Amino acid sequence: MSMLNEQEAAALLNLSPKTLTRWRWKGIGPAFVKVGARAVRYREKDLHSFLETGLRNTTES
Repeated sequence: MSMLNEQEAAALLNLSPKTLTRWRWKGIGPAFVKVGARAVRYREKDLHSFLETGLRNTTES
């Protein structure tokens, strides 16, 4: 299983690490794993799944 740290995950999603931090606090964004008290990791497959769920054919909800 490929695990990415916050900086690597942000780079894969073309976002800033601060965006991922905000999303975690809001309870949105890709699934993540807490390792210990402070470390956050993302499974690569969850990041790809998150991108797939965002696919749209129109700008309408």
